[in-house]
Amino acid sequence: MDLSKTTASDFSPLDPLHRRKLWVRFQTPATTFYHIYWRRLALTLGILALLGWLAAAAAAWTYIRTSRDFSGASYLNIALPWRWSEHRASLGRHYLARARIELEQQDYAAAYQHLTAGLARVPNDTAGRRLLAFVQIRFGRPDLALHTLSAGAQLAGADLDYLKLLFGLLLEAQQDDRVITLATSLLPTQPDAVLAHQFTALQAATAHFHRGRYDATEQLISAWGLDRSLEGSILLARCDWERGYPDLALLRLENNLPRFPRRDELYIALIRYYRELGRTDAARQTALLRRFNDPVSPGPRIDVLHTAPATSETAATSREVDTYLADFAADPQALVLLAWFGSDTAQPALVQRTLALARSRKYLPNAFNLALAQSQIAATDYRAALTTTETALREDNEDNRFFTATLDGLRALALFGLRDTGRAEL
Repeated sequence: MDLSKTTASDFSPLDPLHRRKLWVRFQTPATTFYHIYWRRLALTLGILALLGWLAAAAAAWTYIRTSRDFSGASYLNIALPWRWSEHRASLGRHYLARARIELEQQDYAAAYQHLTAGLARVPNDTAGRRLLAFVQIRFGRPDLALHTLSAGAQLAGADLDYLKLLFGLLLEAQQDDRVITLATSLLPTQPDAVLAHQFTALQAATAHFHRGRYDATEQLISAWGLDRSLEGSILLARCDWERGYPDLALLRLENNLPRFPRRDELYIALIRYYRELGRTDAARQTALLRRFNDPVSPGPRIDVLHTAPATSETAATSREVDTYLADFAADPQALVLLAWFGSDTAQPALVQRTLALARSRKYLPNAFNLALAQSQIAATDYRAALTTTETALREDNEDNRFFTATLDGLRALALFGLRDTGRAEL
């Protein structure tokens, strides 16, 4: 439109000719004028910005659904800023779900990445924290696992599996004072019957016991009524034993047999105390009861073997070993238990049998080599122990590096036994 002859006084903003314009430019003989329709301009810019925002959200939504394999992504959660927290949480749950699948497929590296990404977005997912700690332990980083679990301790609530893993790692790392501090923060001021609280109080009592604070241990057990549980009774018996009252410790455990006739840990504690006191008949009888309660597990049968040397049942013991090897040939952990039994009782021939079986089934030989060398040293066959350790050190085994220090120590013991102090001190 030609507005060159329009004057400022002639211009009307409401003129229908300017209905769809954002601004109008016209000239007078003296100057050039601009009239800007601010409302129209602001509305237009707002619409363009909104369309651009929605387009960017659509692009992000498509990217997340395809590249991140998150088919459950919500477009509204991405497009609306006040729903971003919901999108972040749903994406975190998606990562955690993928990590569980990857763990089932034993793809631990990918699972670790998705677990860390998921927990960064959903930090209160205690099940995810447990899984991440499991992977970190598998990677040989229990320190990271402790950090992961400790960060979510206040969120665990009644998650007993979470608390068991956390306190188990702390006690294994001998961080007893940290156990007590954490337990104090988690426990209510008044004792109650909540199972998670009872378990937490027992861990605090155990930490006090490890520090030799037996009075504090007994006070906690009494305050929380843990003496009614087998775990509390065993801990009290350990206090009695450490204070020099073995008969009181045994009496306390024996009194629990009618209440807990099938609890394996009770029989383990009794067998240990009987053996240390030289009560071999009672130890064997208890070991047989333990095997009767659980005939298919290797542990009870190893206890029976441990009590057999004190008797004259050589043929029966030999049959038990043969049966054990036949029953647990496909269980490398059970074979390791038998190898360590042979080491404890100085029976190199028995350990040789377990090592030969392990090699035939292509199990890792490291633990068997350690047990064999120790049994040979216990039997004062230092020449054979030297051969065993040197052969094991030469084995082309990727995992052997974890046993190198122990094997070197056993080799030095064998050399000292052979009076070759020069080589032993190298």
